[in-house]
Amino acid sequence: NFFLYFHSNLSIFIAFLFHYTCPFHYFRFKVDKKIRFSVEKHFHYKLLKGGPTMKASTIQTFGISREFNGITVLNDINLALESGKIYGLIGRNGSGKTVLMKIICGFLMPSKGYVLINGRKLGKDIDFPENTGILIEAPTFLAHLNAYQNLKNLADIRGIIGPDEIRQSISAVGLDPNSNKKVGKFSLGMRQKLGIAQAIMENPDILILDEPFNGLDKDSVKEMRSLLLSLRDAGKLILLASHNPLDISLLCDSAFEIDRGMLFPFEITKSQNVVE
Repeated sequence: NFFLYFHSNLSIFIAFLFHYTCPFHYFRFKVDKKIRFSVEKHFHYKLLKGGPTMKASTIQTFGISREFNGITVLNDINLALESGKIYGLIGRNGSGKTVLMKIICGFLMPSKGYVLINGRKLGKDIDFPENTGILIEAPTFLAHLNAYQNLKNLADIRGIIGPDEIRQSISAVGLDPNSNKKVGKFSLGMRQKLGIAQAIMENPDILILDEPFNGLDKDSVKEMRSLLLSLRDAGKLILLASHNPLDISLLCDSAFEIDRGMLFPFEITKSQNVVE
């Protein structure tokens, strides 16, 4: 599953095969009586403010269909996504949410249709989406290494961030970057947090997150929701899949339901734009 962490182009994947293992700033949340969260310290100015090199991002799918052994999993999926918004995918298990995300990430080829990332055709102009952070299915790491060592190995593939950014991304998700605890001893929730940390550590413009709150306790879910809202406000394009309608209603600007392989608009009911 390590290939799920590669989010630039084919050369990154090749570089990983030859690799020996094959500024975020810590922030704190205060909760007031209305369960509102406020960020006391932003964890990376470029990330939250966009920075001078921040570019608008788009994802477009045209007539995406996918079959497995004659069974249609996705049928004529058309999407148009843009920066500064969180988009939700909802559907029962096996509905095709993860398959669609893998196609958008270049991990699967569609049976029909095509994907444009920032106007460039996936599989022709580019092999994988550029400057994209990805978390799909259960995150997998090297069990004998700690959190920092695992992310350092992944960061070394592209070499665009240093130790400070790695440690700060680990802190941002509520883990201790100085802990020597091996990932093999991590709980499911700790592994999930580390998966989110690897997705955001290189300050990507696009985030593709498949069930990012799996295994997280109530307080951690609140913190991760607040983190995603901050990233959206920084101009990131975020696509997340969830089976929980509450995640969709609290976080998403637009949402879609996949049912019987087809995509339908999903009505979002928002009581307040807060993290509950």
